[in-house]
Amino acid sequence: MESKLNQENQYLKSIFDSIFDEIMILDRNYQILDVNKTFCDKYNVSKEDAIGSKCYNLTHGINMVCKPPECICPVENVLKTGEFCESIHSHHIDGDIKYIELLAFPIKVNGGSIEQIVKIGRDITDKIKAKNILKASEDKFRNLFEKLPFSIFLLDSNYKIIECNSISEIYMNESKNELIGMNFINLFSISKKKVKEINEILTNVIKFDLSEILELKFINYNGQLAWAELFFSSVILRNEKYIQIILQDITERKLIEDIIKKENQKLRELDQLKKQLMAQLSEKLKSPLNNIFDITEILLNSYREQLDDEIIELLDMIKKGGERSIDMVGKMLEISKIEADKLELNFQTENLFEIIKDSVKEINDQIKNQNIILNLNLTEDLYSDIDKIRIKYIIKYLLTSIIKAKSLKKEIIVSLIQNNHNAEISTSFSGIGIKKLKSLSELEFSREIIDLHGGNLIINSESKKKETNIVIKLPLKNWKESLIHIYIIYRSGIPLFDYSFIEKTKADNTTLISGSIIGMMTLLKAIIHGKKQIKTIDHGDRKLMFEMNSTNDVSFILLVKEDLHILRKKLNDLIEVFDKKYRYLIKKIDMTHSISNLWEELHVLIEKFFG
Repeated sequence: MESKLNQENQYLKSIFDSIFDEIMILDRNYQILDVNKTFCDKYNVSKEDAIGSKCYNLTHGINMVCKPPECICPVENVLKTGEFCESIHSHHIDGDIKYIELLAFPIKVNGGSIEQIVKIGRDITDKIKAKNILKASEDKFRNLFEKLPFSIFLLDSNYKIIECNSISEIYMNESKNELIGMNFINLFSISKKKVKEINEILTNVIKFDLSEILELKFINYNGQLAWAELFFSSVILRNEKYIQIILQDITERKLIEDIIKKENQKLRELDQLKKQLMAQLSEKLKSPLNNIFDITEILLNSYREQLDDEIIELLDMIKKGGERSIDMVGKMLEISKIEADKLELNFQTENLFEIIKDSVKEINDQIKNQNIILNLNLTEDLYSDIDKIRIKYIIKYLLTSIIKAKSLKKEIIVSLIQNNHNAEISTSFSGIGIKKLKSLSELEFSREIIDLHGGNLIINSESKKKETNIVIKLPLKNWKESLIHIYIIYRSGIPLFDYSFIEKTKADNTTLISGSIIGMMTLLKAIIHGKKQIKTIDHGDRKLMFEMNSTNDVSFILLVKEDLHILRKKLNDLIEVFDKKYRYLIKKIDMTHSISNLWEELHVLIEKFFG
């Protein structure tokens, strides 16, 4: 029996020493009675040296029982309460933080009195870090979710609402608690036919994972007619299938469409009448001039040898005058449109630096032929809302007119500078007086076009020195003020990075299941690649601009106040560099199912393109 008992003790001792958690057995005075191998390895102490020591002295190097807030001693709590106790202790090792879960169990004898305490230490660092990563991920999703300018609902298989965002509360004029549990269809006052249609869509979503888009006309809580666009899709959460619905108010758009339909016929008739009048006017003005031009050209080409030099010179003058007159008539028509408020300008946020360079490049041959020295002083990129074609034409026209002047000295300086809230395109030269400059045929036309842009065309000249400076002032467009936030999200819903361009506001305490956001992103990507080819979602003072990378693995979502051409261009430039620099990281996401700290460097790339 003694031999058998020794074998069993040895067996239990082997189990005791093989446990990965550190274990101590203590008496009531915190004195160590026994420890396992894991404990000895961790604290680099033999079992013989450990036994008899105080636990707090050996583990923490102190001569008293651990006290809050540094550490809550579970052994002390067991001695006080007689019950199991647990606590979590954190400490730094080599610059890294470690989390230890401490568990204490009483060993009771003699009618329940505590004789010994079992204390277990368990390293839960990886568990805590994984939990923190998950929490950070959900916080990012929740932040994105609450900033989205449309309502989102999550329904169960019975079409009851189990989750929604705060925008939904405002739109439906119901609190979240009131919305949760309601049948989604009952939110709207609609016909039985429309109820049946929505039921069919929901059935297809839950049974066949079909995505659907529906425009819904209903009476809202104010008793007013309203329109909404609904995006239906399925999402899997904890192995359960749910229905996700994204709702966007399109009432204003539908009202505008209705007005357009009613006025469309009248507009077509007026447009046709305008075109006829403009065509007739153009024909009446241009036809005689064209005849003069054509006849002089025929005479010069066919009868040049039969004509003396004086007549040829006169015919050349008539031909050149005809060319100028035809061009002048065209500009007169443009001016008449300006006076009638019928000239349409195509405004876009454009880079003035690039426009000046392109304009100079197109007249480069003329500059070389005239042996002109053209110095460009373009120190920075400045942006303005302009009609690119017309502004470019004006710059080319002014430079061409100056270059052709016979009295021009051989140097022209073109500068681009910022002056308060304006960009100034300055052209400086010598040899042409103010009187001659003002006689340029298209100067007033140029001034009118600049005025329509909210700018000014100013001519400064010193008659004695014949030094002239033409300044085109255009209002600056600070496109950076439109930036709010950028989100970069992997196809499976993993948020790779987000960057705020403005001061971050505190997120509301609205809880959202992170999987619902993943499903939402999947739906948005499906919309982008679907029949509607949606690139921007507009919601009044906020817009969401969507772009995918070249492999369609990563969504780039730019939250802005205004949808600008320059923002789309910069977003695409960012994606192009992103694809080259982070290709190897994208390939690792599906394999590791984790977020790499290397994504944190994306802020450098974002600031490069967006400032």
